[in-house]
Amino acid sequence: MVISDTSIVIMASGFSNRMKKNKLFLTYQGETFLTRALKLALKNSAFHEVLLVIKPEDLAKIEIPPKVKVVLNHESGLGQSTSVKLGASEASGKHLIFIPIDQPRLSSELLEKLAKQGDSQNIVYPIHNGNPSSPTFFGEKYIAELKEVSGQTGGRKIRDKYHDFTIEIPWSKEELFDIDTPENYQELLEKSNKVL
Repeated sequence: MVISDTSIVIMASGFSNRMKKNKLFLTYQGETFLTRALKLALKNSAFHEVLLVIKPEDLAKIEIPPKVKVVLNHESGLGQSTSVKLGASEASGKHLIFIPIDQPRLSSELLEKLAKQGDSQNIVYPIHNGNPSSPTFFGEKYIAELKEVSGQTGGRKIRDKYHDFTIEIPWSKEELFDIDTPENYQELLEKSNKVL
């Protein structure tokens, strides 16, 4: 079963430049974005493992659940690719799912669907209105290249390179909503209050 061969990598070592605040510690429904990502990744114990790629200075501020493997990123200033490379290098599963820290509405249902649709030869990700989003599943075939990515784009370059091997899963805009700016965060909080 692909899910048991899949490592989850939480990407938590960015600088939140557009947000102007550390996104790891923004809160939604009483929990930080980081706590929500950790709970999401750990919810289904069938996954092979959970890795957290994080800056050393942020690790010092938090407690990590014992089942999470911490990978320190000392070069996060060089771009998102450093997190991707570290995650791909340190994971022991055959396949990978990369989760960003700034999608606090993601569900375990989506992660499970990505893994169940995936195999060693393909790349699986959600879309809304034709726009690709995260999280992204990479089959075993792509791990070596993920270990060599550079720059700001991370795994996107590989996803686009092998478009013929991708599987797109239509998903709700609300769940895929990512928080890049203070305005995005305010919109998230306003929508949450309306639900309540």
